[in-house]
Amino acid sequence: MDSPCPTCGGTGFTVVEDGSHGPPVTQVCLCVLKRQIIANIERGMRGLSEAVPLDRGARSPLQAHVGNDLRVTASPVWFASHLRHTAARKGADWGFRVVTDADLMVAWLATVALQGSEILDADARAEAAPVSLRKLTLVDISSPPELLVVRLGVKAARNSAMPEVLYEALTIRAHEGKPTWVWDQPDAPFDGAHLSYSRLADEFMERWPRVREGDEVRQPQPRVRAGSTGAAPPAPSGNGGASRSVRDMMLGDTGGGKRR
Repeated sequence: MDSPCPTCGGTGFTVVEDGSHGPPVTQVCLCVLKRQIIANIERGMRGLSEAVPLDRGARSPLQAHVGNDLRVTASPVWFASHLRHTAARKGADWGFRVVTDADLMVAWLATVALQGSEILDADARAEAAPVSLRKLTLVDISSPPELLVVRLGVKAARNSAMPEVLYEALTIRAHEGKPTWVWDQPDAPFDGAHLSYSRLADEFMERWPRVREGDEVRQPQPRVRAGSTGAAPPAPSGNGGASRSVRDMMLGDTGGGKRR
């Protein structure tokens, strides 16, 4: 059994004003916020909160792209660490979701089953009978998230419809005006040999920015005004600095790779 939080004693809140000059004022304890963020990370991708955290103070190249389409080529270990880092800093209400190309295919097959057509996919034939009752349709799985991450390379059985299913998911997202990240692997790039590849999808993503494993974040250089000594400006004071300190303390190690 976990020991109670030393800050709030397990109550989930701390007292800001004790009530001596009016009604008492409380605020949610950081331990509650931390649990909410971890729960949201797990909703987005099961097991993501267990990913190895980045070094304290590090930034991920993914952070600059949370509001736009993106192609990512990275190993699962690298991507999980960087997505965890990014999701933790977006807070407990960020609606992201990671799905695989296999998930997209099963969702598309659910639509096929609803139409009464025969299911021909080797991955789903065994569960063809209940598929229409248990699976989401392609629109259901693609449309809702604020950010949809599509992991390619999970589906192993060939299906001639897979390239079109991926392309359809991308166009659904574009129609909704929502960003999509397409994530492939360094040893299985999205090219003509990939099970999900199509010229339409490739051209659709042609102008998307690209992040590859090992890319570093370019830190913006401070501009020095004419006549300035070039010295770094003093650290900001007040609530801005305090909020950053709290965020780093709470999110710099969101579970430390292990739940507590």
